[in-house]
Amino acid sequence: MLRTLYKLTYTFKIKKNLWIQPLKICFIMTESNSENNVKFSKSKRSSLQLINTSDLKQLSKFIEASHAKTIISIRKKDGLYKSLNDLSLRTKINNDVLAKFHRSISNYEISMRTWSKYVTHDEIIFQMPATTLAIHVGPSAINWTVVNCDFKILDWDSRVWQNGTSKITTYDTINLIASITQQLPVCNCYVMEEIKMINNKSSNLLIQNQINTGIASCLKLITNQGTNNSPKNRLYLLKSSASARYFHLIIGSEAISANYVMKKILSDTDVNDKMLQRVNVDEKLKRKYNEMFTDEKEQIGWSLLKALTFMCIIDTYNKYV
Repeated sequence: MLRTLYKLTYTFKIKKNLWIQPLKICFIMTESNSENNVKFSKSKRSSLQLINTSDLKQLSKFIEASHAKTIISIRKKDGLYKSLNDLSLRTKINNDVLAKFHRSISNYEISMRTWSKYVTHDEIIFQMPATTLAIHVGPSAINWTVVNCDFKILDWDSRVWQNGTSKITTYDTINLIASITQQLPVCNCYVMEEIKMINNKSSNLLIQNQINTGIASCLKLITNQGTNNSPKNRLYLLKSSASARYFHLIIGSEAISANYVMKKILSDTDVNDKMLQRVNVDEKLKRKYNEMFTDEKEQIGWSLLKALTFMCIIDTYNKYV
């Protein structure tokens, strides 16, 4: 009797499992499809909003000017487009052209989300600057790296601000900021990064933040004094730990050493990372780097990674538009 009952129970469990497993798969697939449908629906709504609000200059970034004129002309005459299908019916533009148009807008929005993820500045820069100077205020030195639009490192240097023996006064900090700002090479674009202030603030970290903010303020003042023909906003501020996040150098909530990436950049062997392959460092600068102390190398490395983070974001954006 017990044996018969056991067989019946076991058979029921097998049948139940055979029935539940396909149901689970079906549920996962349905859930995944639902998520994709939601994303696609949001993308369509976003594209439609851009189509209904953009002027000729904006639309021409994503579609030929002649088509952009047609879209705007019909929109002004007959009202806003209700859907992408409505756009197709009213403009008579080829479906392949419209599909490419929609992809371009979607890719643009992806790049904009990437920009807002890493950069605090609302206004995106559309062209790669001829030269970018990135500054890193480290625990003992102020470091900077200059990179041109071809990802060639033109120079890197540092100035020690904390030797661990003397106390830094407010007046010392002011003089240091003024002196450093005057020493920096003139470039088309300056990049800095917010310093994350932790709850247990050390006096050293507070001074780092003061120096960082002070240099950024001086650079902002200098760049705003340019002529009408020069760009007004040439200082860009990365969000806290942006360069570490971009290069996957975060473990938990802490950034690890930049040395891992620097070794790849300075290596004479082939590097798998296509972006790092583009970075060009001449032998003179390599020797200059190799002669530095370990902590100097680390801090110089972070100034380079800040420059590359900013440039890669712009490079990605320009590929989409």
